Amino acid sequence: MKNWTFALLLGLSSLINFNTASAHVAQNGTEVDADAEFRAYCDRTLRLLERARFDASNASMNGDFTGAVNSLIAGLKSNSTQRYGDLNPITLRLITHAHDLGVMLKEEVAKDVKGTKATAIALESFYDLIFATAEKIDYRFYSCQARRFGCRYSRTLAFEQNMLEMVRDMLFVVNSSLVLRREQIFPLGPSSAYLVAAEVVSGAAYTELTQLVYSSAYSCEILDLKDINEDLERFNTSDMDEFSKKQKIQEVYHSLNQIGYNLSSGRGCR
Repeated sequence: MKNWTFALLLGLSSLINFNTASAHVAQNGTEVDADAEFRAYCDRTLRLLERARFDASNASMNGDFTGAVNSLIAGLKSNSTQRYGDLNPITLRLITHAHDLGVMLKEEVAKDVKGTKATAIALESFYDLIFATAEKIDYRFYSCQARRFGCRYSRTLAFEQNMLEMVRDMLFVVNSSLVLRREQIFPLGPSSAYLVAAEVVSGAAYTELTQLVYSSAYSCEILDLKDINEDLERFNTSDMDEFSKKQKIQEVYHSLNQIGYNLSSGRGCR
């Protein structure tokens, strides 16, 4: 009953979101290249991130992973406050998610060397995702804001398919960077670091999926992400022993992986 109620609410929210999403996709059509002002905005944002990543790479090469993490977080912070009129670029939202992740991870790993190195790797992977998202979504779909007609159905699907891939990759960044997979899943650093990262990214993925025009098609994944996020919020604020944390890592890792694969296949609840 819970699933059906949630799916119904998502269906209603999809209708409410359609005008907003259509306006975004209309601004993000495929017939016209990004206007010069918007492209300049994106170019500047990515250029600043490139500088931060260059500084982080130099620090990592010298074994200073704490310095690398600090550079990557600083680059994200300086760009998370940038705005482009009333538009909320997808790249900017992703930068905000990555910044939240970096801040939380830095606090959890503290002086743990393996955890700090894994955090630097995870943030660098998020930087890769930000650059890819700019190319695949913001540069590709943004067009003239004065456009009178919205996109056709196929363009809406193309836009949302790219969004699904972005959400999938967010989940995979955490699962590929912060753990070592053998017969079991072992955290690279404190167990709490992976669990906090999973809490952040599950909440971010949930937020992005609920804003899609066709969000009701993925109500199962959205509900699963909501449950994972709420469960981790409770778990991470409780006094749990190490055994319980490692058990939770196994559970969450496989759940996030399955959601990611479902999004890859476009399976949804079908």
